[in-house]
Amino acid sequence: MNKNLNPRNRILIKLTCIAGITAISILFALTIGNQNIEKNYTEVIVTSNNKASNFLQGNSGDLMWAKYNESSGSGNWYMGGSFTRIGWNWGNYVNIAAGNTGVLYAVNSNGEMFWLQHTGRNGEISWRNNGTAKKIGWGWEKYSNLIAGDDGEIFAITPRGDLHWFKHIGRNGENRWANNGEARKIGWGWDKYSSIIAGDDGVIYAVTTKGDLYWFKYLGNNGESSWANNGEPRQIGWGWNKFTKVIAGNNGVIYAITKKGELLWFKHIGDNGESTWKNNGEARKIGWDWEKFKLVTSGNNGELYAVPY
Repeated sequence: MNKNLNPRNRILIKLTCIAGITAISILFALTIGNQNIEKNYTEVIVTSNNKASNFLQGNSGDLMWAKYNESSGSGNWYMGGSFTRIGWNWGNYVNIAAGNTGVLYAVNSNGEMFWLQHTGRNGEISWRNNGTAKKIGWGWEKYSNLIAGDDGEIFAITPRGDLHWFKHIGRNGENRWANNGEARKIGWGWDKYSSIIAGDDGVIYAVTTKGDLYWFKYLGNNGESSWANNGEPRQIGWGWNKFTKVIAGNNGVIYAITKKGELLWFKHIGDNGESTWKNNGEARKIGWDWEKFKLVTSGNNGELYAVPY
């Protein structure tokens, strides 16, 4: 295997932090669901243990790892928010989607899909198969959007707006797929969405070009076209087109990156598509400098993987 697909490295980036917390109260306005929410929220700026500033670490194409405590949006980062460099030459990939248990699906500009599994739960440079990328597919360049769900599920959108379902079942990076890798069409009309992200248990969030945020839940186990609410989208917010990137975490957590590079935290708690949000839908600012990342994806339990431009 070409070494440029090997994500291992030996460099650990550290940050020196200033003890104590500086907090300011700023006014944040968000319109979501049927509510216009305009409230003050506390922005955590700097602390030695809960650092909201994830300054850019690493060079172009490096794979960086950070871990956030997703439960509250309080600004609580593992290792004070320091990034750890866990790989290099990831600039060759045009799309990276995180699945369960550290699995990363990476697609290069030729449409080849590779499987890797990061096993360093605390940011160690530790990978399954000694970091060797396993090629598990090709022809993926025809999809305009690609996301990973639970247990090997992959959702992909064609330029015509068809939504295809796949399931990778090679637990150690083998090229094995449900239905022999045949795509199952489970939806259409998805070309109207500028961004789609996958949450837990089949939940998909989709943002239209106008900024409307919709909730779906896929119920099929083997590529059947089976959806909660008969596939009817539930609008749970709007104004989301102001974000440059939207990333799904666990248990309804959504990260959003502004044009200024601010990293915002939201948590959707409407189990059946209700417009119900933690903190009444208020965004919590938990980081900045995130505009410098080309690719960002979220894995298990607050793990964030990012590739700088």
